[in-house]
Amino acid sequence: MSVLKLQSIELEIAQLDDADASSPSKLDNSSGDNKDTTTRPTTANITLRHVHVNAIADYYNIPQLKELANTKIQHILGTSWSADGFPNVVKDVFSLTGDLALHNIITLTAAEHIEELVKLEDFVELDVMGDFAIGIVRTAITAFKDIDEKSTQKLQAVQSQLQQTESLLKFVEARCAAAERKSDNIDDCLDSLRKIRTCRNVNCGAEFRGYIELGGHLSDPSYILRCSKCQCKH
Repeated sequence: MSVLKLQSIELEIAQLDDADASSPSKLDNSSGDNKDTTTRPTTANITLRHVHVNAIADYYNIPQLKELANTKIQHILGTSWSADGFPNVVKDVFSLTGDLALHNIITLTAAEHIEELVKLEDFVELDVMGDFAIGIVRTAITAFKDIDEKSTQKLQAVQSQLQQTESLLKFVEARCAAAERKSDNIDDCLDSLRKIRTCRNVNCGAEFRGYIELGGHLSDPSYILRCSKCQCKH
C-alpha cells in the first residue's frame, strides 16, 4: 500500500468525521410515528477510526501518518472526553499497534480520568490491564512527584517568609522594649528632679540643681540624674 493511499484514507476519515459531526445519521424508526430518531458517532467510535489508521501506519512504518492520527486522537480525547467505549479504544490500541507514542497518549488519558474509569466493569476486565495498569501507575506517580515537589517548594518559600517575619517581629519588639525602658528611665529622672531639694553628697551642701546624663549604648541608652555642682549620682 502506498503512502499516498494511506494518506488518502486518513483524509477520507477526517472528512467522514466532519460529516458525522455536522449531519447526524437517521436510524430506523420502528415506533411508527413521524419523528426521526437521530444519533451522532460516539467519541470512542471516532477515536477508533484514527487508531486503526495508526495501526496501518505503524505496520507500514509511516511516521508522519502515525503522528497525524495521534494528533487527531489526542484532540478528540482532550475536547470530547467520554468514558463510554474507552475500554474498546484501550483494547485496540494495545493489541493492534506498537506505537509507544499512542500508548502513552492513552495511558495519560486513562490516568487523568482513572476515578471514572475504574467504575466501568469493561475497563477493569481488560486483558491488557497488566502493562496498561503499570503505565497508569507510573504516570500517576510522576504526577504525584511533580505535585509534591511544587508543594515542597511552596512550603519552603512560606517557611522562609515566616522566618523573615519572625526576625522582623523580634527586632521590632526589642526596639519597642528599649524605647519603653528609655521612657521609664527619663520619667524616673524627672520625678527625682522634682522631689530632691538638696544634694545627697554631705560635702556638697548646695541647693540641688541637677542635670540628666546620657549613658549606656546608643541602641539601649540609659539616663542618670547628677548634681550640677559635684556630679554626684542621684
